[in-house]
Amino acid sequence: MLGMEMHTTIKTLFTKGYNKSSIARMLNIDRKTVRKVLKVLNDKDFIERKERISILDPYKEYIAIQVSKGLSAQRIYQDLKSEMEYSGSYDTVKNMQQKLEEIPLKPLWF
Repeated sequence: MLGMEMHTTIKTLFTKGYNKSSIARMLNIDRKTVRKVLKVLNDKDFIERKERISILDPYKEYIAIQVSKGLSAQRIYQDLKSEMEYSGSYDTVKNMQQKLEEIPLKPLWF
């Protein structure tokens, strides 16, 4: 699967006048792949990304509440394991907790 950078590169090279075969050789990819990317970009002007599903999606609200209470990632992880039968890793919970701490919480009345 090509990344967004590769799609941008293909589009840029094509707009600069390079043909599909030349772009394929320069980027070491198949000409059909270049054609496919250009067709999608021509139709939509952007590439849609698939939505990633996290193992924490069902628990996001619970984790946000626990983070707002000031609980540590370890404590949240232990509670998830014992009370909610969470089967993921501690590191996943820790990463979510760190992201949530970076986002300032807005009051509910705004």
